[in-house]
Amino acid sequence: MTLLKFRSLKVSPPDKFIFIVPEDGSKYEAFDIESLYHQVKEHYWRNHYSLPENWKELIEDQNCQRLSGDWCEYENGESFMDGVNARFGIEDIVNGTRVLASFTLDGANTVSQEKAEERAKTCARCYMNMQVPGCAACYQLLNVVAMVTGGKGTSEDQNLKSCAICHCSNKAQVFLPVEHLAKGVTEEQRRQFARVFHCWKRAELGIEPV
Repeated sequence: MTLLKFRSLKVSPPDKFIFIVPEDGSKYEAFDIESLYHQVKEHYWRNHYSLPENWKELIEDQNCQRLSGDWCEYENGESFMDGVNARFGIEDIVNGTRVLASFTLDGANTVSQEKAEERAKTCARCYMNMQVPGCAACYQLLNVVAMVTGGKGTSEDQNLKSCAICHCSNKAQVFLPVEHLAKGVTEEQRRQFARVFHCWKRAELGIEPV
């Protein structure tokens, strides 16, 4: 896996330096990278987690995946072109409507509660799990899923937001069969998903990690 790095660590990104601990979903943030390094290292030590040898590089890579080529580049110096854009656009409305239509026209059948729980646990600990407001189709889908499941949701609902890549409501999409979710995934998003190696959606869509 080719990691991303900051072009400069002297300037803080717009939302500060952030790291989501993949082992438990804990979030740390700081205005300077050294402070973030210290917080993360202390967390791993307190919880008796094994700290990866390249943990500092992994922190940079996680931050860069949510930024752009203006901020980051690949370790080998190549330009980074596939940063996420956590803002809704017309294409997102179209994609969300396609997913909603496919799901409802096929009978609104969800995956098992067990599978939804496994997916939700992964999303809750993912650094792409962000607040991305604005898509009416996503809220409609969430309402349909709530009706189908009797409003049960998952045990991680309080930790679920939206996916920064596909802009789907994570509370809703963890219940949807992957063939419906595939209707709303663009080629650009497939390239972005390929970098999130732990993602259940990437794996179920058959996207090879890079």
